[in-house]
Amino acid sequence: MTVTFVAGADARRADVIEEQLRAFNLTHLSDEPEAVPLQIFALDGQGTVVGGLVGKTVWGWLEIGSLWVETALRSRGLGSRLLQEAENEAGRRGCRAARLSTWEFQARDFYERHGYRPYGRLDGYPEGHTVYYLRKELIDSSP
Repeated sequence: MTVTFVAGADARRADVIEEQLRAFNLTHLSDEPEAVPLQIFALDGQGTVVGGLVGKTVWGWLEIGSLWVETALRSRGLGSRLLQEAENEAGRRGCRAARLSTWEFQARDFYERHGYRPYGRLDGYPEGHTVYYLRKELIDSSP
């Protein structure tokens, strides 16, 4: 067999890779999950977004992609409320844990104050920065 390597963007070929990997994964997993979007927005009196959390729930986990609060409104509990609302909704959806990533210049301390614990880090991503991976148990599974 002769193999040729080709670099470049090709959506059709990329779809083949994704489909094949998905099929392989399903031989080890019970089913393919349906990711359900979870979005919570904080609006001011005019309906302008002044904060929000964007994520999804999948495989019994809350995956937080973004949490942002308008600079002038930080340190007033808005971020905490957004996070709590997301965790509450995730709990209603049956999620047992949450995970996220944050850079050293973002909100690691904020998340740790809310019970999130680091499980990994990646230094030099990008150069001069570190990204941290955190998780939190949402449901107490102790006997």
